[in-house]
Amino acid sequence: SLICVFFLSSTMLLNDIIHHDFGQRSYAGNRIQSAFYVFEGLMLFFCLCEFHIQKNIYRYAISGFIVIGYIAIFLSLGRMVTAIAILSFLFLSYKSYIKWYVILLSFVLLIFIILTNATLLTSLKNELIRTPKATHHTMLNYNQDEMAAFTSGRSRAYKVAWHLYLKNPLLGIGYDRWASDINKGSAGSSLHSRWLQIIVETGPLGFILYLLIYLFSFLHLADKSLFIPGHKKPLRDSLLMALTGFFIIGITDNHGYTDRIFFLIIALIASYNGTYEYQEKYL
Repeated sequence: SLICVFFLSSTMLLNDIIHHDFGQRSYAGNRIQSAFYVFEGLMLFFCLCEFHIQKNIYRYAISGFIVIGYIAIFLSLGRMVTAIAILSFLFLSYKSYIKWYVILLSFVLLIFIILTNATLLTSLKNELIRTPKATHHTMLNYNQDEMAAFTSGRSRAYKVAWHLYLKNPLLGIGYDRWASDINKGSAGSSLHSRWLQIIVETGPLGFILYLLIYLFSFLHLADKSLFIPGHKKPLRDSLLMALTGFFIIGITDNHGYTDRIFFLIIALIASYNGTYEYQEKYL
């Protein structure tokens, strides 16, 4: 996890700083996928920080990776993955995982990157707070072209997919048909909405089964201490945020359906029994 997150996030930052190519492809591949996998790794980092590491230098190194990871996510200029990262930051701050020096280091590094490129603030505004040049002031009144501009063209694909689903409302069009038959892509190609793709391809039954994976996973992790400020259960909290990331990113992207890392997180959740927190309390 340390190695993967370090190389994914550091190469994204290098691409940004050296080429001034904010929000474009990282050396590791697609920027949104890279940013999302960095996020999943970061959640495990927070758990790692809570172990009894004797030397502070190791804690500082892990905190440095966390800083690099968060900034790499932010500079990917992906609206949904950035929103997920901010949500996790607020939750982990509420639970007292975020250290003051992590915030300070993040601020210093971000200022340095901004100073290397005066156009970064404009890029942040244009990409993260992107709205179409619309004649209407509210999203509900956008016409097709305005909505396509706001969703990076996704709304047009969503409309096609929904019409296909209505022709087969009981069983859907067939597993992975959007990729192989409709999109003419390789297996696993995405509609850029995992939740919509689930119901279009597998119908209501497939959608319900997929939803139940999340429901049972959330219920398995939830307890009263979840809402207590500063009350830590590191493994539980990191898995909860990792699962939340998959749940939200599925609205506008393809993570979690065919990606192996999703099922890895689900397997970790299924095997979670609070053993680590029990040991912390009694040993």
